[in-house]
Amino acid sequence: MAMLVSLPSLMVAMSMAFLFINSHASAPPDRSIEEVLRLLRDGKPVCAFDSDAQVLSYIGATEGDAIECFDRYRDADVRTLRVTSNGGFVRPAIAAARIIREEKWAVEAFGLCASSCMNYWAPAGSSFTSTQGTTLLVHGAPSEEDSFLIPNDVRDHQNFVRSLKLLDEWFGNTRAADANIATGIGEPVSPILLVGPCHAQLISHVVPTKVWWPSSSSELRKFIDGLPVNVRLKACELDGLTE
Repeated sequence: MAMLVSLPSLMVAMSMAFLFINSHASAPPDRSIEEVLRLLRDGKPVCAFDSDAQVLSYIGATEGDAIECFDRYRDADVRTLRVTSNGGFVRPAIAAARIIREEKWAVEAFGLCASSCMNYWAPAGSSFTSTQGTTLLVHGAPSEEDSFLIPNDVRDHQNFVRSLKLLDEWFGNTRAADANIATGIGEPVSPILLVGPCHAQLISHVVPTKVWWPSSSSELRKFIDGLPVNVRLKACELDGLTE
């Protein structure tokens, strides 16, 4: 299974676990974070366009359903793509990212943007933002050493990286960033990196970026404690936080 993850079942487990987060986010008028995470867990992709707001909402994996959804609304007057995704296969995720880039859609993460959602969709938009309470996660890039990937996955990934001039660090190679991981917050051995404003700056040369982040250390700890998966984060994510 060609997921961007060391354990192929990780993203499925995450999407199910995230259903139980008690979020206090400001929700759009149509759906709450709890509802979109429930839909994500159910595994039935949602593709809906609000022509008045010019918002295309997509809930689901970064796979064929996403490409079909994005293709369907290429000719619509879409300004913002609001996504809730736990990631998915490499090649369709990149194919969908190319549509986002060609159409110059602003990408707004709502609830959860993980794995290939963050790897490819976040830097592909005309801007990237996340709403209050949204969890952003990366856990590495595809490698030729990954036996469950096909060679074209790695090739497409490398081409995507070159085209946007992305840094390898963006994909969350936490093993190479051990010295920059916060002490006392998060799980040191976790391959999953929680993305905050500091890490998000790695794509600021590609796309204007503004992501939600707790305002204090205590709020950050509470947010991390409420996540259903173990994460780690960079020490620089603590900069500017109140106690």
